[in-house]
Amino acid sequence: MKIKQIFGKNERKQIEHIIIGFHSNEATYLDALCIAQKCALFIGKRFQVCFAIHKKQSYLHIHFAVNTVSYLDGRRFYDTYGELNSIEKHLQSLFPDFKWHYRYSAPGDLEL
Repeated sequence: MKIKQIFGKNERKQIEHIIIGFHSNEATYLDALCIAQKCALFIGKRFQVCFAIHKKQSYLHIHFAVNTVSYLDGRRFYDTYGELNSIEKHLQSLFPDFKWHYRYSAPGDLEL
């Protein structure tokens, strides 16, 4: 919230919720942790980010919460395919063997 106050951007969406999931038995918790850390470092070059990993009904996935205002320049993280595509391309270059599926969701939407 402090970053938003500094740049005068307290309106609109506060947190972007991104989910990266894996097909059954495709990734271990250690794989997911490595991927989550690399993704957080990529996003974290401009935005504050945190993540959590969990498994629900044999479906391992990572939840990211991203501050929608950059701590560097005050620019917004937009939930567009452009932002998602840059994250996806970065991860695919690092981990080409995984079959990815991503989605953006509302902050309270945790049904996965």
